[in-house]
Amino acid sequence: MIPLLLSSCAFAVGGVFMKPSVGFTRWLPGGIVIACFLLGAIGMTLAVQRGGLGRTYLVGLGIEAVAAVAIGVVVLGERLTTAQTAGLALVIGGLLLVRLLVVWMVRAARAPRVGDRGVAPRATVTRRD
Repeated sequence: MIPLLLSSCAFAVGGVFMKPSVGFTRWLPGGIVIACFLLGAIGMTLAVQRGGLGRTYLVGLGIEAVAAVAIGVVVLGERLTTAQTAGLALVIGGLLLVRLLVVWMVRAARAPRVGDRGVAPRATVTRRD
């Protein structure tokens, strides 16, 4: 999770410097964009190896969006509209839902099943009237 978080933040910071780089005509902001995107790609590669492509990209893009909005609001002084705030809430809710589903799936996969060593089927009670 740490490589995914760091890579998403690196992509968000790199995105902030895209405009000041003026199409990579200014070397310092352009270099920051390249460095951040390179670090982000390395972190994403490590995260994909651990968590699989689909879920990792879904969560990574969500974290990147939240980080970009946070940087815009806190650092750049941008204001969010009601629609943007609602969209951000949906992204955060989606990230939490994905996380909860992953935890549920892992627990379900680890749960003992009938037929496993030491797990007997439940006794069924039949009523005779």
